[in-house]
Amino acid sequence: MKAREELREFLAGLGPESLETLATILNSEPDFVYRRFMLVAIGDLGPRTEGATWALRDYFVSRNTDPKNRSEIGHLIQAMGKLQNETSFDVMQDLIRNPGYKPYREKFIWELGEHHRRDDAVDFFHEGLGSETSKKNRNKYAQALGKLANPESLPTLYQAFKKESFWATKQTILGSIGKIGNPNSVPFLEEQARFAGEPAVRLSAARALSRIGTPAAMETLRDVAEAEPDKKTQSYMADWSRERQ
Repeated sequence: MKAREELREFLAGLGPESLETLATILNSEPDFVYRRFMLVAIGDLGPRTEGATWALRDYFVSRNTDPKNRSEIGHLIQAMGKLQNETSFDVMQDLIRNPGYKPYREKFIWELGEHHRRDDAVDFFHEGLGSETSKKNRNKYAQALGKLANPESLPTLYQAFKKESFWATKQTILGSIGKIGNPNSVPFLEEQARFAGEPAVRLSAARALSRIGTPAAMETLRDVAEAEPDKKTQSYMADWSRERQ
């Protein structure tokens, strides 16, 4: 353990000139733990060299088809999220689009949503939310749009909610609408807070109203809370409705 900690500290201090050596070790090292160290080290180099993107991308392409590598690929995608450079922004979108990499799409969408250029991917996230067949992946697209909090995403989110069948993704969409915080969303959220079939979805719509927080939104929330039939859900709604009083 001491030796591994010393190695971790050593790798953290390396510069871009070490990339070729790190990539060579990554592709030849038999020990899974040490390969993880290489992945982290290459990810750390991303802001300083675009070559780190291609080292991780090539390793992903060479190993993703073997189910036994599923855990390691998860660590690799986390490393790609740390790259935070121009090439990683484009490469992650290409990997998400590739149907052959669908088992890893959810993780890539999350990391793209953490990229410093994520605002430039708003159309990409819109397209994904509208066309994705996996409910988990739709959930990640909706989360990404919440991080962007771009008012231009509202029509896409409204439409996606109306089409959505999975209650957890419905909740995420409503949460993202709340994070955008546009008062024009109040009528839409009120409708869901009153009439959605699942108590959890009504609760998310109510929370979104509280996030918007305008006097009209809070008055609507109080009215919704009074009419809520589920006692536990009503209790949460009532608490939120008093937050800004």
